[in-house]
Amino acid sequence: MKATNNIVKLLCGTEQQGTALLVDQEHAITVRHCLKDFYRKRTSSIILVIVIDGISKEISALPADKEESEFVYLNLEEKVESVDEVRFLDCKLGALQKVSMFGYGKCYANGSWKELKFSGRGDLDENSVCDLQFDLIDARDKTFAGFSGSPIYDEERSFVIGLISQEECEDYEALYIEGISVSSQKDFFEKHGIIVENTNLIRKKIGERANALQMTDCYITGVSDAIGELNNIILDKIVALHREGYWERALSELKEQIQLQQGDAKTPDEIKAKFLLQQAMWILEDSHNISAASKIYQKAVHFCESLDTKVFLALRAFYSGESSASKLLEPIDSLSSFHAYIQICVNQRDGKAAIRAYETYKDIYSCNGRIWYWVSIANLLNCDFLKAEEFLKKAIDENGELFDYCILRALIQYWKTIPIEAFHRSDSIYPGLYSEGIYFFRNDIRTLIMDVVNDFKLAYQKADSVGNKKQKEQALVCWINALSVDNLLFSKVMEPLDLLKKVNPYHVIALMVDVLCGRVSQDEIYEKRLKALIKKEMYPMGYIYTLTEYFIKVNEDAKAKTLLFEQEQNFKKFSCMEYWYMQIAYLEKDAEKRRLFANKANKESSMSEIQKKRIRCMFALDYEKDALQQLESLYDDTKELHDLMNLIRYSGKKKKWDINLRYAKILEVEHHNPCGYLYQIKALMKMQKFAEAYTCIQKVEQLNIAEFARQIQENKLTILEKMGEYDKAILAGEELFYEEPSEFFAHRLANLYIRRGKKSDAIQVLETADKYAPLSLPGYQRLSGLYHHIDTSAYFLA
Repeated sequence: MKATNNIVKLLCGTEQQGTALLVDQEHAITVRHCLKDFYRKRTSSIILVIVIDGISKEISALPADKEESEFVYLNLEEKVESVDEVRFLDCKLGALQKVSMFGYGKCYANGSWKELKFSGRGDLDENSVCDLQFDLIDARDKTFAGFSGSPIYDEERSFVIGLISQEECEDYEALYIEGISVSSQKDFFEKHGIIVENTNLIRKKIGERANALQMTDCYITGVSDAIGELNNIILDKIVALHREGYWERALSELKEQIQLQQGDAKTPDEIKAKFLLQQAMWILEDSHNISAASKIYQKAVHFCESLDTKVFLALRAFYSGESSASKLLEPIDSLSSFHAYIQICVNQRDGKAAIRAYETYKDIYSCNGRIWYWVSIANLLNCDFLKAEEFLKKAIDENGELFDYCILRALIQYWKTIPIEAFHRSDSIYPGLYSEGIYFFRNDIRTLIMDVVNDFKLAYQKADSVGNKKQKEQALVCWINALSVDNLLFSKVMEPLDLLKKVNPYHVIALMVDVLCGRVSQDEIYEKRLKALIKKEMYPMGYIYTLTEYFIKVNEDAKAKTLLFEQEQNFKKFSCMEYWYMQIAYLEKDAEKRRLFANKANKESSMSEIQKKRIRCMFALDYEKDALQQLESLYDDTKELHDLMNLIRYSGKKKKWDINLRYAKILEVEHHNPCGYLYQIKALMKMQKFAEAYTCIQKVEQLNIAEFARQIQENKLTILEKMGEYDKAILAGEELFYEEPSEFFAHRLANLYIRRGKKSDAIQVLETADKYAPLSLPGYQRLSGLYHHIDTSAYFLA
């Protein structure tokens, strides 16, 4: 399957679409009628849409000659760096001989291979430039508009033997396709210095090969080897296409090859089995459809019982949830089993095992970009970010920036940027969605996260350029989730959210984020849709979470509880019982029932002791005297931010300010979270330790965190007033009033002015507030009293 990189979409004006073939880095050829709008001066634009390594680029072109011929030689206005060799052949086709064409039909945005057979008819129209006529092997397509200019390849797809020119239709349906042969345009090729090989030369080489094989008494084996070699090249090309993100196109071409092979007695059964096994592998990896993959696998084994299926069986075991899947690959005795072993270890989050395997076998089996990609992930799992970057760079240097490489680079940077404890809590290398951002980053860290977000955006654009829906979803989900880690960043989520809805309006993350952002009001249709998705999906947990959160958001706690009980078996099946108990703890108000649920959780075999302890703490809140001590013990065990925040919030709720202060300091010092300052200030104020609170205010002011400014200024005003620092308090109050000239701050400032004997300033600030919004009755009464006091004072002075 040579030269597909060289085949490009051609756009001439707004209406004309065809196909062109890059013959070198600066030139392309097509058929004349693709440019009819240009020649008729309806447009001056000829654009070639070139896709190299998954990246789409538009390049302008113009005909090299003013004179028109059947083939047109185009000069590109910009050099194309990566162009494969194209070989042209002068040959005569035999009746019913098979050929292939590749082009950008209007129904095939990403291009498509089509199999044809030469009709052998000699009664073609004498006035037509076409000298080739083909019948369709696969007649599903009703039209081939856009395929004009598509190169016609010989059966092995090694040589270009002509270009497609037109189709013959009846009742808007294609009957056959016509082309112009290389043979009929030899003057054109000679004029532009393009080498055309002769069919006699090719036959001579084939003849020499046949004689050599006959002399060694293995003619049949030799032919079989040649067919096998050719099919291996075809399969390698299809696999490379899949790796670049063209999943649908690669699968389509693989199926076409399988269809051609099934009815071809010359194709060895081993080759047929090999192609079927590849199809089964992709069904496993792309859609995780174990049943469908197993059926294709059985067909492959039927053709060749001795086929090496160890890798497929291991991957099937992995996708079936078997923890010992990698054991099926032992002993590792081939490059494919080496690859698969590392891949499975990584997917099971066992980075150390993957690295051990790499170190053991790297000198035995040749490593390539895919191996280095998986080893990069293994190092990421071990939090060795420098090693992860090192191996990823090797993969990129070998094979350009594929989607997988782009998104992994962004993931490495993401986990390097945010606190390491977030990675330890994550279930995968991908960012998780936070329902409430529990981190509050400094501005420099936020800037780094936005750089990572831009990398996720680039990965999305790369997936979009090859039309890979799943990769687009993956990049957009990473983009959204990366923003959810910090409440302030979460406000920027609308761009990727809207893109995700366009790709898949029912994607679970799109639905969940809508709920979290309060964009969904109580809606029976929304509720029914989610329930339908829960029934339909093989892995429904995301939709169950979404519907639960939706019910809670719209104050339907009873429905939320009913749903949790209805879906309890799914929570058990997918090992999600911690979430189930956490939600029950939030929703259940009866103290006795809470105790019963806590006891039930203790017997759950699917949960760890830490998970059980966390659940016991949640059920104990507000109902057991030692709930605070249980939270403290839990945090001592886990040292996780999530548990610390629960402890701080609960100790504040219970007004245990000494405990609250101690853990607020831990939040600031050990977790490097500046929110710790806010909790410390609040605790110190409640404990009447105003001088210490003011010292804390001064520390947090130096951080210059814009989102803290309002709260810090209000606390500063209160603290300075309590400390008797009225002049400083007035300055803080005036700053607040300038930003929000409300009656509330006007009264606070008026109090301070009166303490300093500045009643006229108190009047002025209340009058200013009145200009923005009418004062309340007590506000007017106070203003009246201040005027009366000033008038009386003036009378006595007089």
